[in-house]
Amino acid sequence: MSKYVVGIDGGGTKTTAKIIFHNGRPPVLLTGGPLNICSASKEQVAKTINDLVARIEEKAGPLAGCAGICIGAAGYSNPEAGPFLKRCMQNSSGCGNVIVTSDAYIGLCGALEASQGVILIAGTGSVCHGINSRGESWRTGGAGHLIDDEGSGYAIGRDILSAAVRSFDGRGEPTILVRLLKEHKAIACLEDIVAFTYDGAADKSLIASVAPLLTYACDAKDPAALKIASHAAQELQHMAATVIDHLGLSAGAIALRGSILQKDLYIAKLLTNGLKSRYPSLNIVSSGGEAADGAAFLASQTDLTGLPVFF
Repeated sequence: MSKYVVGIDGGGTKTTAKIIFHNGRPPVLLTGGPLNICSASKEQVAKTINDLVARIEEKAGPLAGCAGICIGAAGYSNPEAGPFLKRCMQNSSGCGNVIVTSDAYIGLCGALEASQGVILIAGTGSVCHGINSRGESWRTGGAGHLIDDEGSGYAIGRDILSAAVRSFDGRGEPTILVRLLKEHKAIACLEDIVAFTYDGAADKSLIASVAPLLTYACDAKDPAALKIASHAAQELQHMAATVIDHLGLSAGAIALRGSILQKDLYIAKLLTNGLKSRYPSLNIVSSGGEAADGAAFLASQTDLTGLPVFF
């Protein structure tokens, strides 16, 4: 029997590889560069794989004898991604048992420790993915901050700034968010908000950096903040419910992931209560393994056919 499997979580800037040994030896965690061919060059991605292979073999022995390698990659929706990553890994490692899927799917498998269910992610962006026992998959959200990403850090940050603008010009109610923006972001007036939002160097992460202020404002029972939290929770519930209903997973499991659902207790509680009310038999999971654990889980499966390609 081969000695180990490798699960790889490939991101746009950072890649994590987890080596799981069959003999009970403690797992080994390694990190590397980008693995998303949509945001990094193919040369960079190939270098990441070559570097990881060298380090894995240093820690665990020749990859040619590895039982299985699973790569979950950001940018998997690019039709070139899967074949390119599989070819690079096979050429570099000599391992014949290499599978490639999406980062969302290995995230689901890691969080739920299973190959079916739903994962709802709300970080800087937001997306929900699901797969049922028949291998049918569905996705909601994830279309980017310009037209989607409701319930995300970006959307919450945008709504906070919008509430402050409306408070400044008289269209909205007074809100503690104005004071919090001044204290935490040095944004003291309407002109500061405009400059902050439309700075040429600004991106969605900058707007999302405002989102943590919502918890402070909700603690103070600020009406504007509570409305923002309620709206975010409703949007996230709608995303999850659409996937659950489409796939018939009302009695399945859903993993809640991402900074918004793990750090903003108001939104997480509203969402959890809403899902429990609508789906009494739904198992809501807020802990669980990481994406690399999910990739390692898939790498250890004997039947690797039929992996979802929608993700």
